[in-house]
Amino acid sequence: MNMRLLERMDLEGFAPPILRVHKEKTLRAESTRGVYSALHLNISTLRLMRERGLVKVPDEEAPRPWKEYRDGHDEAVVPLYHPSQTLLVEPVQWLDEVTFGDSLLTAGPEDVIRRVGEARKSRDARVRGLRDAVRHREGLLRLLIRLENAFLPDLRGSFSVDPTSEFPDLYAQWAEWRRALDFSSIIKECGWSTETVRRSFESWSMRAMNLDPMGRWYLLVRNIKNEKRSELRGDALLAQDSYDVAMMLKWAYEHATGESLPEPDDLNDAMGGLWKERWYGSRNVFEDRTARLRLLTEFGLKPIYRVYLILEGETETTFVPILVRAMGIDFEAIGVKMVGLDGAQKANRGRLEVFLHHVAESGAVAYVILDNDPEVVQHTADLMKRRTPASLPLLREEFLKIWGGEFEDDNFSAAEVAEAFNGLAQSLGSAARVTAPELEAERQHALGAGTPVRITKILKRMGHQRGLDLDGNRVEFARKLAEIAVREFSVLPRASPRPIEQEILKIAELSSALESGAFLE
Repeated sequence: MNMRLLERMDLEGFAPPILRVHKEKTLRAESTRGVYSALHLNISTLRLMRERGLVKVPDEEAPRPWKEYRDGHDEAVVPLYHPSQTLLVEPVQWLDEVTFGDSLLTAGPEDVIRRVGEARKSRDARVRGLRDAVRHREGLLRLLIRLENAFLPDLRGSFSVDPTSEFPDLYAQWAEWRRALDFSSIIKECGWSTETVRRSFESWSMRAMNLDPMGRWYLLVRNIKNEKRSELRGDALLAQDSYDVAMMLKWAYEHATGESLPEPDDLNDAMGGLWKERWYGSRNVFEDRTARLRLLTEFGLKPIYRVYLILEGETETTFVPILVRAMGIDFEAIGVKMVGLDGAQKANRGRLEVFLHHVAESGAVAYVILDNDPEVVQHTADLMKRRTPASLPLLREEFLKIWGGEFEDDNFSAAEVAEAFNGLAQSLGSAARVTAPELEAERQHALGAGTPVRITKILKRMGHQRGLDLDGNRVEFARKLAEIAVREFSVLPRASPRPIEQEILKIAELSSALESGAFLE
């Protein structure tokens, strides 16, 4: 960015920095001039400097020529800008440029004075118009700053984490915070209406598409990681920033109204992107993995899964996808493939080992979740001792979760299991019903006899006695359990996440880390 233009924008009041940071000057024995301390731009440091009067907001300090911010060769005052303030630069980027024809070189003094005076009047009129344009951009900037924490992690595929916090806890807090946002109120508080948001989305979408020299490759470029897109230059990079603006406006409008807006590249498509569905199998080429595969295949590229989630049976393979969607996670989009073993017996008969070898050969990582079966425990212990042809562990302990009992025992209360069973019976037109006290009584009776029994075995026996075959309805029973788990997401504040939610967050974190270039030793 042209620093002279940025200074002029500050002095003219078009775009003052959000903060002016005054660096501390300390005297040292070996120096008579004093030395300015290094500036560490993090929230805690800026907060401390603010308390000491070293950080000023625009209203507290009038702008000065930037040469006055220097002490000799040292920078004494540092102006800080928000990245989105670049939106304010474009309307005034030609502010300092005045063009005269070659005839000025041969003009007389009076003619020169006249023409310069006319140029000054023209410039003043242009400045008045620019102030109106900047005021509109300032309104947009206020809205984007309110929206960026909600949308940029998804939009740019990055999540700034607190090193003192665990990622699953931080992600869960952020997701809950975003679900609680009232986007209609945010829009109104910024002085906008949803109609203004919609029109601005259209305007920025068209601006981006007209500006983008790679517009014909829009789908491919927008599927590239943000850190790679940021290496673009000139109009190509500016177009990507404009797409980000358009997408934040699109999502804000959709959250506030419940109505859908097209993708930026579909804005002028009368069919609303139907061609994508016909060509790639889905209109959402950014989240539907099958569509992305077709897109990448079209360009001669071949993506891979990074993590294979291996589950025990059909209860888990039915339940987990429903819960994952409710958590706002798309396994396909982040490169997680889910497979089932069809029960503990298949795991013990070698099916798990076959899967693990396949995963290793594909260069991915296996994450295994199983019930606590004595044979399973022994089998997985043996698998963790084995190595791949590349001398890597076939199964890693940190990526193996064995429940304390079984999936249902560890993740649901007796009351919830009873609710799911009764809901299943009702959907089937069966009169069979159970209660939580009955389940607990049966469990305690079995424990008293010295034979630990899983809650689903108790439920299976009670269902058989009352005319309902649980084994034949495992998938529907899993859906009833999922309904109970998903229902909690509408209740704020939430109770502690279920263990299976914590495992899903770990898997998402693992896949994201591998995508970012992390590797396992």
